[in-house]
Amino acid sequence: MDASRKAFNLRVFTMPVSKYINNQGDFPMSVAQNRTIPLLRVSGYWLIVMSVIHLLVDILYCFEPWSDIVRSGVFNAVDPYFDRGAAFWMLMLSPFLFALGQLCFWAQEHNVRLPVFMGWNLLITSAFGAFLMPISGFWGLIPPALLMLVESQRHNAVTSKHGVAPL
Repeated sequence: MDASRKAFNLRVFTMPVSKYINNQGDFPMSVAQNRTIPLLRVSGYWLIVMSVIHLLVDILYCFEPWSDIVRSGVFNAVDPYFDRGAAFWMLMLSPFLFALGQLCFWAQEHNVRLPVFMGWNLLITSAFGAFLMPISGFWGLIPPALLMLVESQRHNAVTSKHGVAPL
């Protein structure tokens, strides 16, 4: 195949990214990072969906403890009742999962690697929770934690390949 035909085929099949290819036929660092960062987007969606499910389950299954809290005047109405405490802590986790999902989106949008300890923290916490409570939603937090760790390693590999020190 002659060079002009090969160049034409390359342009036709890679037109959306052709403007990003540099003289060596390589992707610049920012485009290469964008190819691998969708794992953070998946983690973000996963965590936000988990937070919404967590909130809905809390509202549906813990309606009676929440009613008791409201009837007791809300202030100082949780302790020493175990069911009220469980409902409270179940509700309190939802905003943090939502915020972590938003952080994943932010990192993807700004081309920033999340610190690896965030993935490890989520993985260890969720695995320990799943071990202590096998019939629970902790299992649902293990996949986004693994995706965050994989993305962190990919980001390190891409930045190292392009001569930029990883975070």
